Amino acid sequence: MKKVSALLASLPLITTACGGSSGGGDPAGDFTNTGTLDLSQEKGIWSDTGTQTFTSPSGKDTTFQAPTALVTSEEQMIILTGNSELYIVEAGSDKAYYFSSFSFNTEIESEASSTTNQFTFSYYNPDREANGSVSIPADSHYNNEINIDTYFAGNLWTDTYGPGAWTFTINSGGGFSANGPAGCNATGNFTNIDITKSELAVSLILSGNCSGTYTGLAWPDASDETGTLNIAVYSGLLSSSKALGWKISKP
Repeated sequence: MKKVSALLASLPLITTACGGSSGGGDPAGDFTNTGTLDLSQEKGIWSDTGTQTFTSPSGKDTTFQAPTALVTSEEQMIILTGNSELYIVEAGSDKAYYFSSFSFNTEIESEASSTTNQFTFSYYNPDREANGSVSIPADSHYNNEINIDTYFAGNLWTDTYGPGAWTFTINSGGGFSANGPAGCNATGNFTNIDITKSELAVSLILSGNCSGTYTGLAWPDASDETGTLNIAVYSGLLSSSKALGWKISKP
């Protein structure tokens, strides 16, 4: 890994408490891809706790923690899992992008749909010869708007995965600076994607003993909508790309 990954590898991806996904180990012939994804009807935050079991066509059972998915009003989907993994699906594509241990790994074929407030995501990773499926319910707090001026209001936020490791000073307009371990710092902005929804766009630049330009998403945690914010960002969809995540809370 590059230097930035070595410095930040201690950061868990943000859904450690309620995320996780695993593959079954079946050949490509067992997976039927539906073609390009239409995410226009899937907008929302979808999450679950506990575990789910996927039974592959060959009969193999794989048990994994339920993930969190965010389908934004820009129709880009990020699926986060709890083992330092990140899946990104872009609207109009039949490919998902898979990050592991904060380093880009491979593309995966994918399909997604929702019925009666249940979101289903299936994938096949040809490099790992693995497939899997998750089915997760909608979170109603997606429809709670965020007023950035009052939501942040100049508060100091800390990373709940490692108290004292990262601190974020966020002003009422959504701009922030952050201080992390080993002299790694960041500056950036939170902005509304849709003022009527609890979804935010994030951009940040690392500096000091680390470097990189990242973009991604942030949204309130269902367990503490006003005091805890999930953040997931990535540096691009190239072989050298990285993904980072935080769960920050007001003190």
